[in-house]
Amino acid sequence: MKIDTHTHFLPKKNSAPDWKIIQFYFQVARHHDLNVICFTEHLDADFYENVLNSIFEENCFSGEILNDGLIRLPNSLLLSSGTEISLAGGADVGLHAKPSVIKKLNKTKGFYTLDFLAEELETLDSNYILVAHHLFRTGKWIDNIDKKSALIDAIELPPKDITQESKYRELSLETGKPFVAGSDSHTWLQLGVGATYVDELNFDGNNFNLKEFKQLINRKMVEPVVSSDALSQVELSTLYRMEFLA
Repeated sequence: MKIDTHTHFLPKKNSAPDWKIIQFYFQVARHHDLNVICFTEHLDADFYENVLNSIFEENCFSGEILNDGLIRLPNSLLLSSGTEISLAGGADVGLHAKPSVIKKLNKTKGFYTLDFLAEELETLDSNYILVAHHLFRTGKWIDNIDKKSALIDAIELPPKDITQESKYRELSLETGKPFVAGSDSHTWLQLGVGATYVDELNFDGNNFNLKEFKQLINRKMVEPVVSSDALSQVELSTLYRMEFLA
């Protein structure tokens, strides 16, 4: 099964949701044979909580609510809740957790250090996944990551950074942390260029749950999958986004 662990439904932090475009995302996801997409919009985005509540509490897409933060849409795609958090110093981490946990966090950009965030999450609910996002992008490095790696579950191999894959692989070996991959899609054009593969013999996609996914990550039973045309798709997505926002 294929899981896109890093998706955005808003093109910009101050963008209001366009529900027709968001619904189109789900068609594109199935076109790319994705089984699960994890909603990881920026926590400090103006309409983040509005989108989170609309999807996972109000069930605006008329899906089957499987549990807190997990919905099966009419086209069988699974939506799992999460967010992207900008830490003090500029690094970003992807948090996969229940909406009830996410909504208790401080929304201010840079409010958390990695240590503080992990400590707070443990007091709220230990059933979460933390992923270090695009570490080799300018300003996104986590200082002393070799000493702090115990606080994260995985390192993202970002499609937009695929030319630096060797650096990410070296870091994975140094920290002992496995890779996951997601598209980091701010537009539907980028959706599917990166995903995390899990053998269905090890994980039943029909019964996706955060706890088992975390166990498979920690046991290094996941593989990143990056499309061969990832860079061109990312470039097209960027151009489309610029035109869309013009």
